[in-house]
Amino acid sequence: MRNVMRRATLLMGLFVVLAAICGTASAGDGTALPLCENPAYPQSLIPMWSILGDNGIECFVGVLPLERSTTVVLTPLISVIVKLKNSDGTFIVSDPTKPLHINHTKNPSYSAFDVTAASPIFATHDYKLGSTNLGTLQYGEMTERASFWKFPGFKLDKWFVELALWPFSPAVTLEIPAGSWALMAGEPDGYVVDATLMGNFLLEQAKKTPDVLPIFLTYNIGTYTGTLQSASCCTLGDHEPYVENGVTSFYIWASYMDPPSARVDVLGLSHEVAEFLHDPFLTNFVRSYPAPGTFKLPWDPPYMYKSCSSLLEVGDATEDRPASEIQIPIDTSIMTYHVQNIATASWFMQASPSFSVDGRYTLRGAIDGEFAGPAPPCNTGQ
Repeated sequence: MRNVMRRATLLMGLFVVLAAICGTASAGDGTALPLCENPAYPQSLIPMWSILGDNGIECFVGVLPLERSTTVVLTPLISVIVKLKNSDGTFIVSDPTKPLHINHTKNPSYSAFDVTAASPIFATHDYKLGSTNLGTLQYGEMTERASFWKFPGFKLDKWFVELALWPFSPAVTLEIPAGSWALMAGEPDGYVVDATLMGNFLLEQAKKTPDVLPIFLTYNIGTYTGTLQSASCCTLGDHEPYVENGVTSFYIWASYMDPPSARVDVLGLSHEVAEFLHDPFLTNFVRSYPAPGTFKLPWDPPYMYKSCSSLLEVGDATEDRPASEIQIPIDTSIMTYHVQNIATASWFMQASPSFSVDGRYTLRGAIDGEFAGPAPPCNTGQ
């Protein structure tokens, strides 16, 4: 098993590519390119490869998967202590470093930070999807391998993108004023806070370390947009690019959630990590498809939809499904974690047959007839 923590220490805080790839390869439905040249953003310190697709350049994290290579991204896990101010001046505090409210581990002192640091986001696990052994991997690199497993010319069996957990990252504190937060419906000890306050705070914190990829961790916290009175629950994570000193940097935010949340424990973080690896700049546009949550489930065409999506956001495509269909349980010595069943790149990029693992369009295959083929068009309603 690879020792990510030891490797992170040796790299002395820099993004490192252990094997550089040069040249181009013509493959599949697009052309694989050695580097991602994104006109909307300056170059990133994190290596990116790309495919020239029907709707422009699609950028992905890592080096071009043509031969053995490892990309290591240093990833501080930063607890965000959220202090919710009451009208009388007192506070309710949500702290990811304190013992879990609902603890499914054998250690009563474990916190959201502890179990996240030990989760499949950073620890490796043996993944087998269908008849294919993908290898001993972190969850994120597994999703990228799975998406492009059969892409012509690619060699992914010895290709890695590791999130190297920073040994120690001090917690930060966000104070939310009265009137800008509320109880989260249906979630014990859960709260929603103003998305603008959260977003501004996270960006300010991220800019302090633009040469790494910070993951900000909250506990049972979501965000709402608009007015508090009309707020519905809620956003539980985000991944964002930003430009600092002429270089594009990134951060991820996610909440560790207690049950009965459908995005329990690290599922929300797995969602954001997979999306960051598949669409780091939020500019991977594909043919528009019916937005999740805008048509009746289970899948039974012809369907009526209300809106379209056009970004290669692998977690969003399945998020309207019931918990039993989007959760992938992973048993460890710590606890049973839950990561997300994502849609693969083949679904978004109109690959037929699928170039993803086991010929699939999600990690778990078709769901109630949906994801049995590429993403349906959003301009015909059929």
